[in-house]
Amino acid sequence: MALLVPGLLAILAQAQSFDSQLTSAPSADDFLRKWVPRATVLGNYLYLDGGEVSQTVDGTNLKYRQSNQVNDTLSINLAESWDPKDVALRKILKPAQNLVRQAIFTDESGGAFYAWGGKTSYQDETPEAELWKFTPGSQGDGSWTSSTPNDGGIFSGLQRSSDGAYASTPNAAFHFGGVASIRSTTTRPFGPVPGYVKFNSTTQAWSNHTEGGWARSRLLEGGSAVYVPTFGPNGVVMIIGGREPDGNYLSMQNVTFMDPVTGDWHFQETETGETVPHSRVHHCVVGVESPNKTFEIFVYGGHLGGNDIVYDDVHVLSLPGFFWRKADYESKSPRDSHACVVAGDGKRQMISYGGVNDKSSSSGFWREKDPFPQGLGVFDMTEMAWKTRYEADAAAYESPEAVKSWYAEGGMKNREWSSDAVKQLFAQDESSTGGSTEGEGGDGGGSEAESSSGGTSTAVIAGGVVGGVLGVALIGGLIWFLLRRRRKATDHGMDETEAFKMQPTELHGYASTRAEVDGTQQKPMELMGSGGMYTDAVELDVGGPGQQPRYH
Repeated sequence: MALLVPGLLAILAQAQSFDSQLTSAPSADDFLRKWVPRATVLGNYLYLDGGEVSQTVDGTNLKYRQSNQVNDTLSINLAESWDPKDVALRKILKPAQNLVRQAIFTDESGGAFYAWGGKTSYQDETPEAELWKFTPGSQGDGSWTSSTPNDGGIFSGLQRSSDGAYASTPNAAFHFGGVASIRSTTTRPFGPVPGYVKFNSTTQAWSNHTEGGWARSRLLEGGSAVYVPTFGPNGVVMIIGGREPDGNYLSMQNVTFMDPVTGDWHFQETETGETVPHSRVHHCVVGVESPNKTFEIFVYGGHLGGNDIVYDDVHVLSLPGFFWRKADYESKSPRDSHACVVAGDGKRQMISYGGVNDKSSSSGFWREKDPFPQGLGVFDMTEMAWKTRYEADAAAYESPEAVKSWYAEGGMKNREWSSDAVKQLFAQDESSTGGSTEGEGGDGGGSEAESSSGGTSTAVIAGGVVGGVLGVALIGGLIWFLLRRRRKATDHGMDETEAFKMQPTELHGYASTRAEVDGTQQKPMELMGSGGMYTDAVELDVGGPGQQPRYH
């Protein structure tokens, strides 16, 4: 024992010495991995927030800790060109609690962004029900302030969740699904949160909506959302990827979207074929409009859980054609749990930040050196190719050639729409897209009419869901009890998976569902897994590009 004490004291002293040298922004030489950061662009700066980082100290791996919290918000100047290995990341003091898997709501007109939801790192105390606002300065600096909206208790009563999908529109922001746990909220019960939350950045009003058109369960984990302003009177918010609590992944071949003003849900099937990406979670998504008034959504990376697959691929979904194309490059850097933004005045470049190669349940990925210096990758969305440098004065975005050729060859002539309402939203004249379209062009509209005629009865759907939930509750309760007794093997990402297997919870019941399917046509039923409840073993067949259309 006498010999052990000096050794333990030496290890403790070394740990304390290393701790004092840890930083939120390690140098390119010391940087290893960044896990679940969030990113947004305001003005000429890219802002990076949250997550955890692993690093070396004086070239030495930390043996007593896998990663450390990111205690600062970081910024990068986008008005200047830079190499990822050399660019300086400015650190901005953050008084707010350090969180992971939170949502970032970007208010471009107000020149600020907000942080909501998420969960604490390690075993920190559960966060308070506060809304944090970041107001940038003029030189990549800025400050955080907190507030509790005076809305009669709506905000404080929300189930704050982590790992949901989120998107911002010109005057509102949305958070879909997610998982509530003891590390994200003090409001019980814990578990998957149905529907979505809406935040009006102009009035500061919050509202909770238990409906959700992307899946029968109205639950979602690890998905992404993107605002498409190009089509319809209000634009649309699209759900891309993610999974339900039973292990079924949302199809990339059947896309669900919502009018952000009316709250009406629609769906549309894409072209089939090998270019359709496999289903996934924890990918990143960005969107950009072309001069021809098409809108392209780029999907990068992600993870297919039980199949132990981490992707290094970039796919683009072009609207209004609803077809996928894939970038042709050699896979060298699989990653999930990263963040992406559109950068530069020309909106031609996608910047990826962070991510891990989480191929197994082990935590060895923390010690792997990211092939992207400082976790920064630059992708030219027009050339569909990775670059070694960010160019501030890059040319303006144009659709990739593979996208242009589809429209030029009359691809829209063969487009079949899921409903007349969707057709009205997306149909354009041929001069706008550079090719021929089906039917007459229009300015959108008709989104409200589709929710009131024909289709599957909302009451029938709600009744089936409620009956299913009662049965799930008994099994889920037992699973919850057993999981609570297990000691956590690791803190990183495990609690979402466990919590997502609990009994679904809701705030106001499913009976308030509005219009989850187009009224003019019943939506195809989803392909359900054949294994036991909440198992990933069914993913092999549901994730492929050739799968059957899903019910959303």
